[in-house]
Amino acid sequence: MSSKNETSNKVIVVGAGFSGLLTCYFALKNNFNVELYEENKIGGLLTTEIENEVSSGLNPVEYAANGLLNFPMIQQISKDIAAKIIYSDKIKTKKRYFFSHENLTRWPLSFFQTFQALLYFLKTLLFFQLKPKNNETVEDYGCRVFGKNFTQNILLIALKGIYGKNTSELSASLIFKKKLVKAKHTISFDNGMEFFCNKLFQYLTSFTNFKFINDKFELSSQQNHPIIFCTNARSASELLYSSQPEVSKLLSQIEYESTLTVTLQLTKGKTKIEGFGCLNSSHDDTSFLGILFNHCIYPERYSRQSFTLIYSVDPQHFASLTEENILAQSKKDLESVLNLRLSKVDIELFRFKYWPVSFPKYNVRLESILQKLDSITLNSNVYLNSNYLGHIGLSQLCQQSFLTVEKIKQSYTKRKI
Repeated sequence: MSSKNETSNKVIVVGAGFSGLLTCYFALKNNFNVELYEENKIGGLLTTEIENEVSSGLNPVEYAANGLLNFPMIQQISKDIAAKIIYSDKIKTKKRYFFSHENLTRWPLSFFQTFQALLYFLKTLLFFQLKPKNNETVEDYGCRVFGKNFTQNILLIALKGIYGKNTSELSASLIFKKKLVKAKHTISFDNGMEFFCNKLFQYLTSFTNFKFINDKFELSSQQNHPIIFCTNARSASELLYSSQPEVSKLLSQIEYESTLTVTLQLTKGKTKIEGFGCLNSSHDDTSFLGILFNHCIYPERYSRQSFTLIYSVDPQHFASLTEENILAQSKKDLESVLNLRLSKVDIELFRFKYWPVSFPKYNVRLESILQKLDSITLNSNVYLNSNYLGHIGLSQLCQQSFLTVEKIKQSYTKRKI
């Protein structure tokens, strides 16, 4: 039987993805007794594949995020768990391209179009109209603030690589809301993002007040201690179906992107183009959203030239694709961007991963759902912590996890008073 001290400051964390692991970290740092539930993989979507051949270098394949923004909190966590930080190349990553009209360009607008966008912006600034309106789409906001040319050829395209293909439907309020973390440079970790999650999990297990349960969580009316749901909206909806039906219904309405990532690693020296990556200006639904130049972002990790192409593919379409189809299309797209021809010998590695549920669609529908969620009082012991709450990106999730634990800490303090 547990002692009163072991249960009085106990928290349950559901989901061992990036946000779940960090929530456990912050809870343990605040002397909570932590139970973590996860029936699947530690690290969630963050998956890294590394070759065993030492002579060829690491050449990692990141199937989800290849890094996160660098800020002090991540630095401290990395130090605690002994995860070596790999810094991105600040010079090479300054170059970012648009693939427009079959050519790579740093800026797809003419001088006149750029000047016109600047005039639009100054006019909006002068009349204090920069703040997005309720349920205003990014497209409508962009046209109002920057004009149509800038919106169609810069703004919507730039957001593709983060938020998926349907950028015109994005919520301006969610996209341009104040960020929890402000940082410029990207970092990763020795052996990749999955390695960071595994190191973090190992660190958690070193605490005597941490318990891992490799099973599905079942919500019970007898559980009075805080429960933090660090899962996607669909899983949280299922778990809250009986206890909070209204919340469950809203969470079930949150839409998710379906994402295909394809990594091609080429023989070193095939192209001299350097940069962070490129975004595709095409509005064709079947075209790639963007390409990451992995070997330029983290040069010390690659002995080859490594490119990750990102596609938005619905499950029905993906079911009709073969491995040969995916290789052929990604090879064709990469050839077009780099303006070269690739033989089978040139492609030293080909990997792909499909995520039917990757990240939430930050559209006006999500904005409306979150407004309704804010008006509902959650059970006093229920907390939500995930990327559908208005903050996308690993660094934002890190800060959100910290704030969630702080909220629970304050609630315990109030009870004692």
